[in-house]
Amino acid sequence: MNRETSQNMMSVHIRQVRADDFDEILKINAESLPHVAKLGAEDLRQLAARASIALVATDSFRIVGYLLAFLSSDVYEGEEFQSFLARFDEPFLYIDQVAVCAKARGANIASQMYAWLQQRSHELGIFTLCCGVNLRPANPVSMRFHGKLGFESIRELDTRDGLLVALLRKKTLPSALRAITKTNQQDRPSFVSGPPGDGKVTVDRREFLTLAAGSALVSASSLASVHTAPRSRIKAIAFDAFPIFDPRPIAELAETLYPGNGPAIMNAWRTRQFDYQWLRALSGRYANFLQATEESLSFTAKQLHLELSDDKRQQLMSAWSNLQVWPDVPDAIKALRKSGLRLALLSNMTASVLIDGLKKARLEDTFEAILSTDRIRSYKPDPRAYRMAVDQLQLPREEILFVAFAGWDVAGAKWFGYPTFWLSRQASPAEELGVEADASGQNLNSLVQFVLGNATRNR
Repeated sequence: MNRETSQNMMSVHIRQVRADDFDEILKINAESLPHVAKLGAEDLRQLAARASIALVATDSFRIVGYLLAFLSSDVYEGEEFQSFLARFDEPFLYIDQVAVCAKARGANIASQMYAWLQQRSHELGIFTLCCGVNLRPANPVSMRFHGKLGFESIRELDTRDGLLVALLRKKTLPSALRAITKTNQQDRPSFVSGPPGDGKVTVDRREFLTLAAGSALVSASSLASVHTAPRSRIKAIAFDAFPIFDPRPIAELAETLYPGNGPAIMNAWRTRQFDYQWLRALSGRYANFLQATEESLSFTAKQLHLELSDDKRQQLMSAWSNLQVWPDVPDAIKALRKSGLRLALLSNMTASVLIDGLKKARLEDTFEAILSTDRIRSYKPDPRAYRMAVDQLQLPREEILFVAFAGWDVAGAKWFGYPTFWLSRQASPAEELGVEADASGQNLNSLVQFVLGNATRNR
């Protein structure tokens, strides 16, 4: 990792990575060798698509730094990340790459990106930062930088490509608050809030050094105020599809078919997909999930001025019928079933898409009910869609926990009357719709912990 330390300060704007940033990021990466792993264009596209946090720092004219980080709940094969994953049970945020352009080194840009990252990690209820710094070839500047920020070396790793890496960890809460937070996290997952402001970041040294303490106190108090659902009454869980099925391969395919445009395609496609579903439902001109998805793909291609050949259309549409489950699904579903809970899927997808995905994962016999809103020719958040689980399971709505992937689905389920868990795998900001989930987490383990922590139920 490439870092800088200086008394100088350059005020920068920190924002999410866009596809049109890639060329500048690759130049900074090349300038920073050998202290960061070399990235090609395809490597960067894949990392940016998979990383939970992908940032650039900009001055008034250009990109001056970038940062890529993964949550411990992410699926990532990096050797250092896997070493941390094997070592820690607690959630952590792993910084995979951070680098500053040669002309801007010495302006505390990396410090500002780390300040942003630490604030974000606290908002997610994560109080451990991890990274690796090369010892062979040596990177003494980066080791001093991390030492001043409070990182400690926990072990050394001989990598497969011949590097010797110091694995560093920083606990971002004082020990007393860590104990309180750990207890709270065992009782219930924290409610995930939105990202910090995407504006100018100006951090003087005093503010930067006190950031951990201030953020820790705020985070600890917010953990104590989390709303909790009446877990002892929950008899069944109804899942939206996306807490179970992983849509990232579709995004990766879009990037493969249209290099540099994958994120833009997925953002426009998903937005128009929801627009078409809801417009058709409201106007009484229903079309099922697959038809609405294909129509929205056609519009997206026109909007972005991309050629959508028959072959590319077929590949992208077929991906929806070949969904895979998230890696944490089999074990979590097994634990929930073993506890005696009844499980259902309640999704806007067609039944065929849901069944095909479950068969591929060998989970087709796990869910008591597979409920597609296609049956009522409408979509969530239509209250009739949420009622399907009540009618099928023959339980009061108060005894069915709804697990949502999207913020709008949290609102729809709460308005209907379900206790609701937000599985925010992408750490999205909460919608401003006047309701909150009863609890939230970023993986299914947090759901299992929430539901089974103190629950007693009839079997």
